[in-house]
Amino acid sequence: MDSLKFAQMNTHHCKAAMAHLSPFTHDNKVDVLIIQEPYCYNGEPCYIPPDYLAFFAPSNKKPRASLLIKRDIAHNFMFLHQFSNPDNAIVVTDTNPPIHRASSYLPPYDMLEQDLTPLETFLTTVKPKNVIWGLDANSKHSLWHSPTTDSRGRIPRLEWLPGTSAGGQ
Repeated sequence: MDSLKFAQMNTHHCKAAMAHLSPFTHDNKVDVLIIQEPYCYNGEPCYIPPDYLAFFAPSNKKPRASLLIKRDIAHNFMFLHQFSNPDNAIVVTDTNPPIHRASSYLPPYDMLEQDLTPLETFLTTVKPKNVIWGLDANSKHSLWHSPTTDSRGRIPRLEWLPGTSAGGQ
């Protein structure tokens, strides 16, 4: 596990987008795919490529965050149930030092502080040194080609992430 190739995407609960994951991951040689809003059936992400395992928090709600990890390396990852929920999926490797990978979805209609509480709990409890985090923050800004800028988009980068500040990037 010297190096891994990552990709991140929001499939917007779309069956067709999930069905195209297999050729996408194969063509791009992706090891870890960080997904938000996967298409689900019976509370589980569907159309997972056969050579991947899905890591997500099972619940009575459809998961909106998951990680797909190639089966041949998945044994190196442990799912952190205590910090994961339908909107956050967090795994850690058994390497030294450990590396955390996460997928998060922040709904546009919730208060940002409410959505960040699980992330803050993880960051303040574990104090991870190495994190790869893909998220859909549902913020709009012209910097990422949105036609409008909303209140979340106006917050300086990383200022809203617990334990960080805009000046400490």
